[in-house]
Amino acid sequence: RRMGWRGLMLDADLLRENTLILRAHAKELLTRIPFVDENTTPAARKKFDEACVTAGVPPPTTRAQKSEEWEKWLETYGEKVPWAPAVADYQRVNRMLKLYETLDKRKLTNGRFSYGKKYAGAHTLRWSGGDGFNMENLNRDELHGTDIRNVFIAGPGKRLIGSDLSQIEPRVLAWRAGETDFLDLCRKGISPYVAHGLMTGRVEDAGAFEKARKVKGSDEAHAYSGLKAEVLLLGYGGGAETFLRSAKVYGIDTDLLNAKRIVTAFRDGRPKVVGLWRELEREWRMAYSCGHNPILLPLPSGRHLRYFNPRITDREAHARTSLDARLPSKIYGGLLTENWVQASARDVLADMLLRLSRYDWLTPLMTVHDEILFEVDDHRADEGLALVKKEMSTPPAWAPDLPVDCDSALIECYTK
Repeated sequence: RRMGWRGLMLDADLLRENTLILRAHAKELLTRIPFVDENTTPAARKKFDEACVTAGVPPPTTRAQKSEEWEKWLETYGEKVPWAPAVADYQRVNRMLKLYETLDKRKLTNGRFSYGKKYAGAHTLRWSGGDGFNMENLNRDELHGTDIRNVFIAGPGKRLIGSDLSQIEPRVLAWRAGETDFLDLCRKGISPYVAHGLMTGRVEDAGAFEKARKVKGSDEAHAYSGLKAEVLLLGYGGGAETFLRSAKVYGIDTDLLNAKRIVTAFRDGRPKVVGLWRELEREWRMAYSCGHNPILLPLPSGRHLRYFNPRITDREAHARTSLDARLPSKIYGGLLTENWVQASARDVLADMLLRLSRYDWLTPLMTVHDEILFEVDDHRADEGLALVKKEMSTPPAWAPDLPVDCDSALIECYTK
């Protein structure tokens, strides 16, 4: 509540400049969409579909931003309906304009923007966006030369400190699975992704690999992306089809046969992770057989994850992850592992936030996933940065052997 009430200082000039730039782009995009008139907007689905049929193109099943089906449809038919990419671009621009308009309307007299969040907005107790402006989901990339993150700046006489926990989920997963060799590599300062490469025999020399992978376009850079994709996509029981579909985000384009090989190699190379999936599912089913409702999944911080109204039919397990969940979730070892890891990673960050909140001269402004943004008086900026690095590289008392690390820096505006 305090972080939300305090809010963040806005760069009013940049806010106005970015708004004008995007309005100009929106206006130009409208001229490129044939079915738009004073009564019809690019959002008009019926007109869009009619224009597709006229051009001999099947209408898309969805136009949701970031939807894989929408992106694939644009890639397939974009040349035949050249106005369709303009519709997609207009969607992005219009969404961003609405965010800027919200910032401007809700700007306080002191120039700051107060925001809202939902405590325990997710099953894992992670915070989530709320109050009509999702601070957890700000665009990472520039849009026509504008960057909404840069609009958030330090107040007069202040500096910002951005600190992001480094690969916290892969570290927590290895810690829970008891992968001591993996954790020892992390303690030496080796990235969990490179550690995964060492454990599965794809990396021989961590130092040489790290140096080479920083060269853009190098074989090592591509290999690093592949290792990252494996760690993030396969640690929770993901299969070949999931990997094939999602690995493209990391620049990995492969076929189903090779994806199956990658999945098999991951599971063979990380047997303790696979064992963890089975262990948690076995414990969950045991609790079900004992009649527990809700089923409690204990966390090292002392709290529990709860699974309400559990059911097992035809060998498949289901439960609701909240009392007001519309539909029950399918329960399996990979999901339980993901829930456990994300909840514990959240508790690690919360522990650090509470520790740092003891210093009244160091002001937390917001958290975003595994990141905390602070504001500090300019003359104490270096002291604040050192303190943040120290505390966010120190694990909680309930996980003393968990190797944690952070990437912290003094910044002039909020940036990723």
